Amino acid sequence: MKGTILLVDDEEALRLSLNRFLTEVGYAVTVANDGLDALAQYHVLDQLFDETQFIVLTDNSMPRMKGTQLAEQIGKYEQQKYNKQVTPIILMTGDYGTELHPNIATILTKPLDMKTLENTIDKYVQMARRI
Repeated sequence: MKGTILLVDDEEALRLSLNRFLTEVGYAVTVANDGLDALAQYHVLDQLFDETQFIVLTDNSMPRMKGTQLAEQIGKYEQQKYNKQVTPIILMTGDYGTELHPNIATILTKPLDMKTLENTIDKYVQMARRI
């Protein structure tokens, strides 16, 4: 297994497709259907993977909590717990011109190129270290 990804998207078809692809290329995937669900899943993963890596791959435009808001919440929590942000957050968006948020590692524009997605995730999984 290459690592663990928290996959967040409110579009079920895309979430299922990405989950299948990421599993096929060697990742363990935890899914969430919006930002609030993702925040709860994040805290479970944070307890399970206290010293190892996982990343967040999130859509931006979702009901209840946007991807940038999720990133802000994770960033605040990690500042308190680790004194730095340790979880790379990759934002997926169909909105061209979305600006990089301080808690976002990078932005991928939809429609996604699967090879670019895999290479980007591989890069950030290698960088992710809890302690």
